[in-house]
Amino acid sequence: LKMALKQDGRIFRAVAWRAAERADFLTEHKAAIDVAFSLEQNQYNGETYLDLSIADFKLQMTD
Repeated sequence: LKMALKQDGRIFRAVAWRAAERADFLTEHKAAIDVAFSLEQNQYNGETYLDLSIADFKLQMTD
């Protein structure tokens, strides 16, 4: 499941492996989410970039 995540005006490319079944969850809950991730360095066409490799995500709890 590929997605773009936004925080403080910055957009991050992210991939959640084996999470396609959770795409409906994200579509239905257009709210902030908390994400557990690690950084992955990737190369494509001679360019190096960082992706977020998502381990898990959930709806963000508000106080």
